Amino acid sequence: MSEYEAIFKRRSIRKFKQEKVSDDVVKNMLRAAMAAPSAHNLQPWEFIVVRDKAMLQKLSRVCQYWTMLSQADFAVAVVANLDGYPKEIGDYYVQDCAACTQNMLVAAAGEGIGGVWLGCYPTEENMEGVSALLGLPERVVPIAMTAFGVPDSVRPPHEEYDANKVHFEKY
Repeated sequence: MSEYEAIFKRRSIRKFKQEKVSDDVVKNMLRAAMAAPSAHNLQPWEFIVVRDKAMLQKLSRVCQYWTMLSQADFAVAVVANLDGYPKEIGDYYVQDCAACTQNMLVAAAGEGIGGVWLGCYPTEENMEGVSALLGLPERVVPIAMTAFGVPDSVRPPHEEYDANKVHFEKY
């Protein structure tokens, strides 16, 4: 599959079959995530892979829109470790973690795995819930939750190109 096919194939999948995704596929997805660009190449991201069904159930209750976590084969919490992250750089860690989350979702699509990005940062309730359940230290900030599994159904690739949203030289 080409990179464009994987990008267009990536859809938000919220229903999963009860099939296990191999550890090798999970590792490849994480490798893709870590290939993302980051400000000053600081790579503040860390990942918590959750396969435990009881924990997935608890995480699914952090936010009313996260119910699909209870049916996912696994979840990945994308967190930013701010230890050693220079304050003068600002909050670029959020963009860094967003880039690696998107890489991971595209890699999943390329592997035939469904996934959905669940909003965590900057919603305090979601961040506090994830931090408490996953035992995050104070300087580790949860940025995104993602649910993954074998898709329950196949959705067609989408093309969202809108020429009206493209400007050249000036707005």
